[in-house]
Amino acid sequence: MSPPVAFQAISRVKSAFCLLLLLLGLANAPLRAAGETTFFDDFEAASSDQWFPSDPATWKISETATGRVYHLLKKGAYQPPFRSPFSVTLLKDRVWGDFTFTAKVKTLQTTRGHRDMCVVFGYQDPAHFYYVHLGEQPDPHSSQIFIVNSAPRAKITTSPDNGVPWRSDTWHQVKVVRHAASGEIEIYFDDLEHPLKRAKDVTFGWGLIGIGSFDDMGQWDDVRITGTLVEGQSPVLFAPVSQPAPLPPTAAVSTAPAETTPLEFTKWSGDLNVPDPVAISLDDQGRAYVTQTQRRQIQDLDIRKNTDWIPDDVGFRSIEDKIAHYHKQLAPERSAENVTRVEDLNGDGSHDYRDLQVLSERVHLVEDTDHDGKADSLKIFAEGFQTEVTGIAAGVLWKDGSVFTTIAPDVWKLRDTDGDGQADQREVFAHGFGHHIAYAGHDMHGLTAGPDGKIYWTIGDKGISVTLPDGRKIQYPNEGGVLRANPDGSGFEVFAHGLRNVQELAFDEFGNLFGVDNDADMPGEKERFVYIVQGMDAGWRCSYQYR
Repeated sequence: MSPPVAFQAISRVKSAFCLLLLLLGLANAPLRAAGETTFFDDFEAASSDQWFPSDPATWKISETATGRVYHLLKKGAYQPPFRSPFSVTLLKDRVWGDFTFTAKVKTLQTTRGHRDMCVVFGYQDPAHFYYVHLGEQPDPHSSQIFIVNSAPRAKITTSPDNGVPWRSDTWHQVKVVRHAASGEIEIYFDDLEHPLKRAKDVTFGWGLIGIGSFDDMGQWDDVRITGTLVEGQSPVLFAPVSQPAPLPPTAAVSTAPAETTPLEFTKWSGDLNVPDPVAISLDDQGRAYVTQTQRRQIQDLDIRKNTDWIPDDVGFRSIEDKIAHYHKQLAPERSAENVTRVEDLNGDGSHDYRDLQVLSERVHLVEDTDHDGKADSLKIFAEGFQTEVTGIAAGVLWKDGSVFTTIAPDVWKLRDTDGDGQADQREVFAHGFGHHIAYAGHDMHGLTAGPDGKIYWTIGDKGISVTLPDGRKIQYPNEGGVLRANPDGSGFEVFAHGLRNVQELAFDEFGNLFGVDNDADMPGEKERFVYIVQGMDAGWRCSYQYR
């Protein structure tokens, strides 16, 4: 069935004109209540015609053991004009003023801080609405009530920050209560008597109601809305992601080569120079976090330049072993024999392990502040990574307001809480990586967010030796591997091991994981594109390098 004309794509001029009429005329028209009514959908009718999804490919009615549910399958391809949920389905043809919304909802994500099922309300057009983000751990972008008002979502929550107590494979109850005249908004979760979150805002006194998420999967059931319908208002729906139309049966298919537009490469960083960049990640404002190495080969030593250390190096089992080796072999009293191993970078006249504590790895923040398409601001987001065993800042990932960076022996979690472009909070997210000197470049890298919500990264064959908070030790002393943990640092595990030096990680649409692994630097070898399976041992040990 073709969508109504109001839902179809229209020209930018006509769209802007309609939106102007809405904002200047209809939005100021007096509200006319049509009386209190109740809507209910348990989705047993196997039809979703009452709902209008932003991306039809992401929503369907699914059969479960207990009946049919409205199923959000994946993140949608819809791109809203301002930062807000990507996967939304709106209840059509009912414009609500005051209302009480209740529903059952189940998240299909594994435990993580930002699982984000959402309820949209007061929806007037793609750039004007409210929504509640049901996040497990609150921060300025999670587990809040937001307004989208011709700008990226802004927090309007007035109650103290409270996380949403999600449980896996569990149906939860959600209730949203809206009083348009007073602006009161109350959000309930499981406990339907005491609100978990409150807000007060009178910007939008009417609108559509919808359900959805940013990028998670979930199921909805038993949606009930009791409230007052408003007449005389015409919300402007988003243009849904369209499916390619089939060719007419008689249409001829051209076999002529299609005209192509040449790619044009431009320098986004403008006149700025990020020295010795290694890794890059973009946040949701288009700012770039770029790691810089100063330590490679100078402070982070290479066993190929210190081959007499190999018998000791292959026996290291922890970071403490590596520290002890440096303090013994690079002791100040042995300075004369270490002139070729380390530079006197601290200028004290001695060549010793203290010269490995001088140069810091850095994370830079690069930004286009005037929005002309070229970056014009460069500042140091974080530095101070410079112990004698500190490796290379070879990975970075912005995720939900936090910047993760891999600098062996640690994965760091950095946050800028005051908005000045510099990290004012830092914590060790995970520790115990890279206790061998080994080959330079066999560092930690490949930071990425997995489809399960976990943070993934890799370590080369410099080794894994992690002690968990409960005292358990996870040790793969002579291997590289793929690691993962929840965004709060809990649930650390070795996903795969026996790898030599896997660099970038990438998931396909089915959750399969791939990476590129180095060869062993022997004549005739080729690089390896690796399909990485959970629990695998790829067979490599660092000691093989020296045979």
